[in-house]
Amino acid sequence: MTIKRRSFLQTAGGLTALSLGLNAWAPPVFKRRLLAGPAGGPKRLLFIFQRGGMDGINAVIPRGDAEYNTDNRPTLYVSEGEVENTPYGSLDLGNNFAQLHPRMYRMIDVFRAGHMAVVHRVGYRGQSRSHFDSQQYYENGTRDRNLEVGIFNRLIQESSTFQENSLPAIALSSSLPVAFRGLAPVPNFSNAPDFKLRGTDSQVAKYLGRKRDEGITGRGLLGIYTGEADDATKPYRGQMYRTGVALADAMKVIKDEGIDPETYVPHPDALYPSGSFGDKLKQAAQIFKSTDVQILGINKGGWDTHTNQGRAHNGLLYDMGRAFQAMATDLQDMWDDTLVISMTEFGRTSKENGSFGTDHAEATVMFIAGGNVNGGVYNCDETTWSDGDIFSTSNGRYLAHRTDFRSILTEIFEDHFGDNASVLDKVIPDRAALAAADPLGFTKLGLIKQA
Repeated sequence: MTIKRRSFLQTAGGLTALSLGLNAWAPPVFKRRLLAGPAGGPKRLLFIFQRGGMDGINAVIPRGDAEYNTDNRPTLYVSEGEVENTPYGSLDLGNNFAQLHPRMYRMIDVFRAGHMAVVHRVGYRGQSRSHFDSQQYYENGTRDRNLEVGIFNRLIQESSTFQENSLPAIALSSSLPVAFRGLAPVPNFSNAPDFKLRGTDSQVAKYLGRKRDEGITGRGLLGIYTGEADDATKPYRGQMYRTGVALADAMKVIKDEGIDPETYVPHPDALYPSGSFGDKLKQAAQIFKSTDVQILGINKGGWDTHTNQGRAHNGLLYDMGRAFQAMATDLQDMWDDTLVISMTEFGRTSKENGSFGTDHAEATVMFIAGGNVNGGVYNCDETTWSDGDIFSTSNGRYLAHRTDFRSILTEIFEDHFGDNASVLDKVIPDRAALAAADPLGFTKLGLIKQA
């Protein structure tokens, strides 16, 4: 079968729901085999972005603040007390101040095992309350709304941890999130089984073909893109060829490993959420188990709860609780080398609005889980939270941040992935200036255990 580049581009519709998230400007640094090595392998990170702005005060309740009451939250107020094995009553987090929303009860055992850090009051100076702007800032690590290079892509480019990994990251999303955009090639797809060519195994193998090498004639898609560029004088032609190889490699590993949430058999005690979110989590677990992919990203939408928040938020929090429980259970054999983190673009108003919901505000909550996490509650106890702090911003309306989200990511990059200061300065621009302007926000919390 002879395949020309023009005909490949014209017949790309033969890819079932394939999103070409591979960035076309990839440097040729990703050479290592795709299949996973033995136990004790690479450090891994699952990143869940809660799009819409999560109400952190509802997720992790500051019970010790007297302003958390039925006057300020008439329909969203959660009663105190725990009823074992039921979703009723807030769940004590052990410091006589912070309590977990009852609908997140599935993940309480992860917290009680010491494998989860609950970090309240996360945000940044000059917090934007625009969805677009704040998501952009969280994902590119700066307050430059026009920067399209993501913080995880910069990490992949700069950190020696990833330099020889041919498939370091995947976004389980229909479009490539800003956090993964940049020079490093990162594929994105909503459903792994769709990231393939139609046809029988033999037809697909023939279409993918083999790479050109010394004394070996290339064939198929891999043969096209491992040859010399047909016009090397054209801009980015070499980069496009390398992207073609990365695309074919990603398709091949998904096919060879049989990544499919419908056929995947997780640990019997893993309680995955239902629906597409649960399917993506299952794919994430399977990819981590069977490949050397180190960073995976998943979106979880629906958090923009301006009206009738109670019921909607209950379902969202229930899914998040199950997500952390499922990943901790299903990935227990690699749990010491794995982190699961959640982020959202801002918190929500401390006072309930007239439509039984909340509006855009500032600080919120991050959850960080893993076998090497220093578990506990951060920024939500009597030493870090004064009475009335749910209205602690300068305008007296919102919860003010104590920890900058980039400080948390710095700890993860440094203490989980092992990156040094020179790498961190490239991954998080103006890190020193940011810390000088907000010393409390950049105070290290010690979220990751040290050897």
